This record gives sequence, C-alpha cells and structure tokens, in this order.
Amino acid sequence: FAPRDALDILIVAVLIYNLLLLVRRTRAVQMLLGIAFLLLLYGIGQLGRLPTLQALLGDLPILLPVAVIVLFQSEIRRALATFAALLAAGVCGLLLFLFGGCRSSAPGGTLPAGSATIDSPAEARSAGLPVFVGNLELRPPNAVGGVDLDLDVQNVSNRTIKLVLFVFRAYNRSGQPAPCNIRRSAEYTVRVEDLPAGEHFVLSSQGAYYSRQVACVTPIDAIQIIYDDNSTERIEQPEQAFAPGLTCQFQPST
Repeated sequence: FAPRDALDILIVAVLIYNLLLLVRRTRAVQMLLGIAFLLLLYGIGQLGRLPTLQALLGDLPILLPVAVIVLFQSEIRRALATFAALLAAGVCGLLLFLFGGCRSSAPGGTLPAGSATIDSPAEARSAGLPVFVGNLELRPPNAVGGVDLDLDVQNVSNRTIKLVLFVFRAYNRSGQPAPCNIRRSAEYTVRVEDLPAGEHFVLSSQGAYYSRQVACVTPIDAIQIIYDDNSTERIEQPEQAFAPGLTCQFQPST
C-alpha cells in the first residue's frame, strides 16, 4: 500500500462525496435509482440468458451514456462549475501563499471594492449575508406547459436555518409578467427548510409555472429567514444573494 494509493483513494472519495452533495434531495436521486434498476434488469437478463429482457435492454449500454447526459445536464453543469470553483480556489490560495495576491473579497463584512454583485459563497459570507443562491434554472416547458424551477441555496452563516422564503415573479421575453395558466399569478413562493450551517440544498419545484411564455424569474420581495432558535432575518435586496446572471437581465415591468 503506497502513498499514491492513499492519494488515489482520497481523490475518488472527495469526487464521490461532492457528487452526492449535488444530487442529494433532488429529482436526480430518483433518476439514479431508476437507472440502477434498469442496469440490474440488464444484468439479470445477460446472466440468466433471458431472451425477452435481452431484446428489450440489449442496447442499454449504448443508449445509457446519452440518456445520462440528457437527464442530468443541469447536475453536470453544476458539478463542472463546482469543480472549477474548487480548482480556482486552489490556484488562488497558491498564488496568495506565494505572492500575496488573488484576494477576492474585502475584509470586515463588506462587499469587494468596486463590485456591485456577489460571485461566491465566500463573498456572501464576507458581506454578512446568511444565504447564497449559486444556481437558479428554469427547465424547458414539458408537454403540458409545466416549467420546473431549480434552486441551489447554500447556508453561508454559522447557524442552522429552519426556513427560507423566496418570492419570485416570472416574466416573458418582453419584460411583462408571465402568469401561470392555473394560478393566474406570475408570483411563486419557494420554501427551503432545514438547512444546517455550511450546507447547500438543491430544490426542484416541479410545475412551478404552467406557461410557455416564461423566460426568466426575479425575486420581488425580501428573502425571509427563520433560524432554529426562531429568530428571524430579512435580506431587503434579494438580488444580492444571487450569483450574477441568474435572474432577469432586463428591467422588468410590474
């Protein structure tokens, strides 16, 4: 057992751990279980030489990689972004150690100088924000016009959060509110519950909007936070808690 074997195991363990964090408590878990079930059936068919199963699932090894890319495109993008951020943080730490440069946030709980946005959980923590939204994604409408809303929220405080409330308004490409065809409202409230300090939660709201006109969403009210001791906090400018480019990029109409 050489030192490189220990390094190999450590790297694989870190990768698996981060992948599990990405899919934890999301629809990806159910999809992974479905894929595992199909692989089990495929193995049974091959080992038992069952002709019907072999005929139905014979092309599974060829089709599965394509299906994984299509089904998990959001999670794959999120994983690549996470690994890129980890790599950038490592390089930045090395430069900081060697040359004293690459400082990305200002000390003292303020926003970085000259910056109007917050780009990372570390900057959100430095700015005194309790939460940071690293990903906000609207999935394309399904066959009945349902639009799913995916939200990746991280608790960057040192306290356990019991509840976070986000209120969004949907807009079309012209900047006009795009109401849901069922609720007759363009507003939608997202609840994130039980978020320990330092952890992130990926929430998939299925059928958040039923409208093919929805192009983007924007938070329209203060983010309300309730901690485990029932104390509360509000983020009066909710856009600050979102990574750049996630919300509507035009001046929406009310």
